[in-house]
Amino acid sequence: DCRDKTCVTPICAGLEFVRQVKPVRFNWKLRDTDSSHPRWMMPDAGFLAQDLLDLVNEYSVSQGYDAKAQLKLAHDLDPDSLEIDPGRLVPILVKAVQELAQANEDLVNRVTALEAKLNTQ
Repeated sequence: DCRDKTCVTPICAGLEFVRQVKPVRFNWKLRDTDSSHPRWMMPDAGFLAQDLLDLVNEYSVSQGYDAKAQLKLAHDLDPDSLEIDPGRLVPILVKAVQELAQANEDLVNRVTALEAKLNTQ
């Protein structure tokens, strides 16, 4: 609800950020468990918290703001149990799609203009 938010500004992270995210396939091997755990060696897909933390930290430096605090993609409050919140990628993915849609629209307009120019010759 916008009534519960202040200092609203567009996010900076978009396509440039998404291009650096590294989705991975893996099998679960949870520490402090054994083969009796239901997810033991279960295949899955997702992200590595360390990769997202590194990316967010690099992005913070390159963009000049605290992306870690704003994007909240990965949490390292407990160094023994890093966590990610993949749902936090949704606004970034939406911005990336918007950027791609704009680039596509620009290319369509350019092609249309070039075709029109060719047809008038």
